[in-house]
Amino acid sequence: MKQIHIEEIKNGDILAEDVVYSDGDVLIRKDTALKEIYITLLRQLDVSQVYIEDKEAAQNSYLQKAFIYKNQLKQLMEQIMYRDRNQLEKVQSIAESILQNFREEKRIDALLEQEATLYDHAVAVAVLSMKVGQGLGVNEEEIKELICVSLLHNIGLRYVTVPYKNIDIETLVPNEVFEFKKHTILAYSALETEEWMTAEAKTMILSHHERLDGTGYPLKQKQQPLGCRIIQATSYLASAVMGFEMESRDIKTATEEIWHRSGTWFDVEVVTKLLQVINAE
Repeated sequence: MKQIHIEEIKNGDILAEDVVYSDGDVLIRKDTALKEIYITLLRQLDVSQVYIEDKEAAQNSYLQKAFIYKNQLKQLMEQIMYRDRNQLEKVQSIAESILQNFREEKRIDALLEQEATLYDHAVAVAVLSMKVGQGLGVNEEEIKELICVSLLHNIGLRYVTVPYKNIDIETLVPNEVFEFKKHTILAYSALETEEWMTAEAKTMILSHHERLDGTGYPLKQKQQPLGCRIIQATSYLASAVMGFEMESRDIKTATEEIWHRSGTWFDVEVVTKLLQVINAE
């Protein structure tokens, strides 16, 4: 947190400490977003300085955590690709750490501003899925499973050579589109014998490109468990903003797009919670 003069306050700054009267009564509680009505009140009461959350420092803090997880995931993927496939279940320890370190984070939208790499995308989807799952009342064990699935859902892209950064996949030539779309099956095949993963987790991996109206792939399934519907929405939004598997758009355009497609491609309740997570202050 940092102390600033009343004239430096910006609309939306988050109060880091209670503002109290001289008698000790609380005027405005910490964690309040300082909108114009509060700023005007503070001026009228001759409050000269307040403590606010240092957004930049907080953002840097969680981006540093995300950077660590990205590198841990990358090292793990390289290890199983080139040396020891029996290490894959170590992803559970990364998932546990993400759960503990991002549990209380509120503003996580900067994760979507990272590079469109397989690993940056995976960590962003993991945190988004965790937050959406928490908001929908998913229990902690299932939250951990959601995080693991998010970290691994695009593992099949390690086995294809088709470009997927800031490219609309459907504009590729047909054989490249076919090659790209195999990544869901390749991911499922790579994880099928992992005994530590549940059958539902493997289904999430396979179906992260399925859509409610049956227009997705690879199986064109309409009925999906909640975990699948969460991954489908969070992966799509992260992809749209980051330019992963599609051309990038700004976050406003991406959120409007996913809301427009809720009820057809995506679950309405999941998208509603996802947008609340993205817009949290």
